[in-house]
Amino acid sequence: MNFSYSNEQNLLDSTKLNINVVKDAFPGINVNELLDTNNAGIRYFTGKVSDDYGFSKMNFVAEIRSENKLKKVISIPLSLQKNAIEQGVNFLWNTDTIGLEPNETIEYYFSVWDNDGINGAKQSTSQKWKIDVPSLNEMNKESSKESEKTKDLLDKEQSELDKMEKDMKALRKDLLEKKKPDWEEKEKFQELLEQQKEMMEKLEDRAQEQQKQNSK
Repeated sequence: MNFSYSNEQNLLDSTKLNINVVKDAFPGINVNELLDTNNAGIRYFTGKVSDDYGFSKMNFVAEIRSENKLKKVISIPLSLQKNAIEQGVNFLWNTDTIGLEPNETIEYYFSVWDNDGINGAKQSTSQKWKIDVPSLNEMNKESSKESEKTKDLLDKEQSELDKMEKDMKALRKDLLEKKKPDWEEKEKFQELLEQQKEMMEKLEDRAQEQQKQNSK
């Protein structure tokens, strides 16, 4: 771009200016998901968003599909400092509040818009996460597998208990036949009693677990 001007002596002068137009970029977004080890339904999200000039809005979005068909869209507005060019993102979400049904899929992510009032707000989306809910048939198969696994453990522990009782009977017989049983034999018998008690408690826990699985 060229400009010209004249001074008091009507002498013309000119100058050349180079103007570079910087295009307004899309907002940046980076969010990570953290799972709660004590509650499978809880998701923690942390990250940050950035933009050259600020933001207009930000949403958390969850899309629920059944048999590949969009069933429902949940959009939760998040608070933002609209004039800040960079800020943190912290959000907690409980998937149990949705009430997902068998054979459904949920995909969830974050969307943020800049505050471009000339060309229209530009949108950026975070990475997407996905949860697939098993079908009833798959759930039943998994339940049967777990039930069979528990049964096998129950049988194994019962076998160990039977062997332990057999050893105790033999040791008890030896103790009764001896007038003065030595200290080691008495100690061994006491250890077997403790092991038997622990095994009985394990068997009781397994039986309760098996009962719960059978009632599902």
